[in-house]
Amino acid sequence: MREIKYRRNSFAEIVERIKDIISKDVKGFVKHKHVAEVLNLSPNTIRVYKVKNILPTEHIYEFCIKYDVSFDWLVFDKSFKMKKLRNVNQE
Repeated sequence: MREIKYRRNSFAEIVERIKDIISKDVKGFVKHKHVAEVLNLSPNTIRVYKVKNILPTEHIYEFCIKYDVSFDWLVFDKSFKMKKLRNVNQE
């Protein structure tokens, strides 16, 4: 079986994509504090994660759900459209 390897974006690249996504909700220049707010992390933690290239997967996954963004696109640069999840009990 052939192993498929994906290149993961650095956390710095992911932060830039998040800034682009949230820019419509922020007045003025999007700063680390805005990214920290949407990821539910402190601005200092964002800086440390960027330097060490640590990926806070759970926080990014929650961001993707909230903003209807594909995790694969954000993290792996794959072009997939996220499908809305439906609660089967509501149908």
